[in-house]
Amino acid sequence: MDILKRLSDSSRPVVTDGAMGTLLQAKLPGFRGCFELLNIDKPEIVAEIHRMYIDAGAELIETNTFGANAIKLAEYGLASRCREINREAAKLAKKAAGGRAFVGGDISSAGKLVEPMGEATYDKIYASYVEQIKGLEEGGADLLIIETMTDVQEAKIALNAAKAHSKLPVLCSISFEENGSTISGSSVTAGLATLAAHGADIVG
Repeated sequence: MDILKRLSDSSRPVVTDGAMGTLLQAKLPGFRGCFELLNIDKPEIVAEIHRMYIDAGAELIETNTFGANAIKLAEYGLASRCREINREAAKLAKKAAGGRAFVGGDISSAGKLVEPMGEATYDKIYASYVEQIKGLEEGGADLLIIETMTDVQEAKIALNAAKAHSKLPVLCSISFEENGSTISGSSVTAGLATLAAHGADIVG
């Protein structure tokens, strides 16, 4: 079944997976390295978590790539391996799924505020996401999931990169403060409308 058809089927909800990081911490107590590099260094642990979620009924699992954009990976000296890490993460999730679940390529914040609120340039953040997106698509992801973004501007950058450099459907979600706005002041309605206008297939 096509992933968008399944996600738009209102007859029943789509069951997705849950947290990856907390389970990796539980399996590797005291680990202080890069969780995303575990897709390559300890793939059996990541694959086991994927299978646990699928066995529990998940129809959609996410790759272990929450912080696998080039900017975040640079904190571990791994920026040059961005595409490789994402490609291997998607291949790993796809193999673990074994046709029983869809695979969403997980993308989240670069951890830098975009100009003029911060010092990160549009071009630098955009390029960081392009490498991640290309790797996820090469690895076989069924869709891209841009998630838990706290700044609509950064979410737009990731979304623009996804629409320009991938043919995969894109789900995009943003997080809001208790006052109902993002850290940059966007309301729920304005934020979701902006993402939809920039090509997101699903917003949340």
